[in-house]
This record gives sequence, C-alpha cells and structure tokens, in this order.
Amino acid sequence: MTIVSHIIFALFAVGFGTRNLISKKGDNKHKVIGWIWVLLMFYVAISSYWIKELNDGNGNFIGLIVAGIFTLLPGRYLPNLIGIF
Repeated sequence: MTIVSHIIFALFAVGFGTRNLISKKGDNKHKVIGWIWVLLMFYVAISSYWIKELNDGNGNFIGLIVAGIFTLLPGRYLPNLIGIF
C-alpha cells in the first residue's frame, strides 16, 4: 500500500507542479497550488522511508538522500534567515 500511495501522490505532484509552472505567477491560485505541491512532495519524501519491499526489507539510498535534504538545507540557510551570519 505504501508504494501505491507513494506513486499516486507523486503523480499528483507532477501534475500540480506542471500546472503551476505554466500558469500565471503570483496570483492566489498559483500560491495555493504551490502549497498543495509542497504538501504532496512532503508526503512523497516521508513515505519513501517505508518502502522496503523493493530491497528485501532493507532501507534504500533514497532515504539517505531525503534525510540529507531535510538536514543539510535547513542547516545551510537557517543562519542567514535568522541573521546569525
């Protein structure tokens, strides 16, 4: 079930992302679709941790990439956002 929901949400994310890229930028519809895309991608990223059927029950390297993104990017940009550096 995890793989099926992962694929469905990923396909929706591709659709919403494509729709947002070709639409007029800056209006409310663009912002709402953008946030929907962010939430869909968040689910896709998190659900990738529970996909173990493809690798004999072991974790996968995609999980390491997702973990890296969730730890490296905030650590890289957070000091600038709060004015430390």
